[in-house]
Amino acid sequence: MRTVVLLLLLGAGVPAPAQPPILQTLEFLRSIGPAAAPAPTGPARVVFAIGSVGKAGRTRPGVRARLQLSGPADSVTLRVVASHTGLGTATATVARRAATHGVELYFQSAAAPAVGGADLTLRWEYRAPAGNWVSFATTRHRLYWVLSAPGLPWGGPREEELWAATLAVSCRAAAGARTPEEAASAVTRFVYGSRDEASQRTKFQYNPMLPDANLTHLDAAAGQYVVRTEDLQALLASLNNPAMAHLQLNCYDAAGCVMLLSNALGCRLRRVKVNSAYYLVTRKLIPMGFTKPAKADFRVHCVAWSGPLDERGLVYDACFALPPAPAAAPATPLAALPFGSSQHPGSYAERVFTNKEAFYLTPLPALVIRPAAVP
Repeated sequence: MRTVVLLLLLGAGVPAPAQPPILQTLEFLRSIGPAAAPAPTGPARVVFAIGSVGKAGRTRPGVRARLQLSGPADSVTLRVVASHTGLGTATATVARRAATHGVELYFQSAAAPAVGGADLTLRWEYRAPAGNWVSFATTRHRLYWVLSAPGLPWGGPREEELWAATLAVSCRAAAGARTPEEAASAVTRFVYGSRDEASQRTKFQYNPMLPDANLTHLDAAAGQYVVRTEDLQALLASLNNPAMAHLQLNCYDAAGCVMLLSNALGCRLRRVKVNSAYYLVTRKLIPMGFTKPAKADFRVHCVAWSGPLDERGLVYDACFALPPAPAAAPATPLAALPFGSSQHPGSYAERVFTNKEAFYLTPLPALVIRPAAVP
């Protein structure tokens, strides 16, 4: 009997083993777009801007979690380990005196991120004082890295799901980009030469003779160019379906496509018409969807544009590519090139247009996204 009592007394001095926290809810801080779904359901979408990583204090990406804690320890340290090096790890210490806690953890990135999409796994760990790290939860998400909040015509709450679907294509097209110029140039190359891997056919084919644009429609009464939801969904389906190829686009469509995909990443492109009193006579260019150089003379042409409407602006034109130089790289779409006078070294005009006639630039009316019509 004495032995039993002694064992009970000794056992009373041993602290009860710490119970692991229970993750109840989770949301991402500084995410662009809707917050993530409550943990541990998923995969929830999270969108971070690459410029938000590496800054001091609470400007970094983070997570806000609500956890249930138990056990006698005064405090517990929490750690979130991200599978993506662009996020790295986040740690915080909280007291155990309450049953539930809300805590914010901010990531310390292990590498500089770039535009792209990835499956993200967060491993949640805790450690009592003088203890080892113990995993207690895993959450899975879909992570997108972008440049910044989306540019026009994106940004409205009614466009969130359509923007997310576009973002998946844009991040694939501009993967690895870190500046607006790199991203818009990559998107231009993607639209010009997005090919079916099996047949090597391009998705799109330039046709300047189309009577009207297939993607964007001018609403003359409202003074707007409209992209209807079903049109954009069809465009995304063609880019995601290897069996679809050689869809015809004119210059308005091509510029609209480059603008929509680029601005979904945070670029600030707009569509501009290049006008001339007479036809602009070009050198031989390789039109989108073709392999042989050809003349591409036009009087009016539409391009995606960034910057001021002068020689400082940059043009992104997916309709044409400069023929490859002898024993050099393949054809290069006309992206991130200055559209200045023929006297400007390296300008768009000098490399493309042979005539000396003056041209002028006209911004097109706003491009808006209109929901699908209700039957």
